[in-house]
Amino acid sequence: MFKMSALSNMEVCSKP
Repeated sequence: MFKMSALSNMEVCSKP
């Protein structure tokens, strides 16, 4: 769950 959240956050942050 934590890893998924971190990945999701990173992806959202990476995307404009």
